[in-house]
Formats: sequence, C-alpha cells, structure tokens
Amino acid sequence: MDMSLDKAEAAMVAKELKQILLDAVPLSCNLPRATLPNYDNIPGNLMLSSLGLKLGDRVVLDDTKSGTLRFCGTTEFASGQWVGIELDEPEGKNDGSVGGIRYFICSAKQGIFAPVSKISKAVEQTPASVPSTPKTPRLDLSRVTNKIKKEKKDKDREKSE
Repeated sequence: MDMSLDKAEAAMVAKELKQILLDAVPLSCNLPRATLPNYDNIPGNLMLSSLGLKLGDRVVLDDTKSGTLRFCGTTEFASGQWVGIELDEPEGKNDGSVGGIRYFICSAKQGIFAPVSKISKAVEQTPASVPSTPKTPRLDLSRVTNKIKKEKKDKDREKSE
C-alpha cells in the first residue's frame, strides 16, 4: 500500500474527514464551538498576579535579558497581552513608547516589549555564605541576683529587729 500523498490529495482527504465528523454530530447538538481564550480583556495586573508577578519586579526575558517589569496590558501595536521591560543594559528597541504611544518611561534603547509568555521572574542571587552576626556572650546574672536577694533579706531582718 502506497502511503505517500501529495498536498492536493492530503487536502482532499482532510476535507472529507472534516465532513464525516460534521455529519456525525447531530444537528440538534447544542455544544458550544471550541474557541481560544481571549486574554485581551483581562486586566494586566490580574494577568501578572496569576503569574506571581507585579510591576516593579525583576524579570528575565527569554533567559537572556534581564530588567524591571514596567508595563503589562494590551497595546496598539499588536493584539494580546504584552509586557514592557526596562532592561538593565541598553540592548532594547525603544524608550517605553511605540508608534508615538508611551506605555512606560525609560532611557533610549533600554525598553523592550514581549508577549507575557516570554518572561519569567528573576531568581534573586543570594551569597553563597552569609556572614552570621557574632553571638554576644551570655551574662551570668545568678551572682547579681543572689546578692540582691541577700541584701533584701538583710534589710528585712534589720527592720524586724
């Protein structure tokens, strides 16, 4: 059996399969059509909080560029949710504005926009060995307390005599 199909045959077979599947579903079926979720209507802060992020957090873009998260939301230049990042180094594409619309403020070439899916929270670097604070020697107050108690007893005796 020859399994190779050219593009025209593959398209025809796909169309026939689609029709077979459509015919198999009863016309009275009220199943909603499958749709991709539309994230355009979700507020940026809600999108960020679902990822454990907030504006001002340190983020990494594509595991290569790091910076500070300055914007999250919809834009005029593309559909979907976008983040604006103020990069640590001048390796960006803008100053926080695109097409004359300002989304955030940063220096020239330190701003970049990316889809939300391209960022992750930066892992804070902690020193390998954190110097501990020296412990203060503990004072032995037992002698002092005993002396105070003894003096009090002596005073009480003097008063009673």
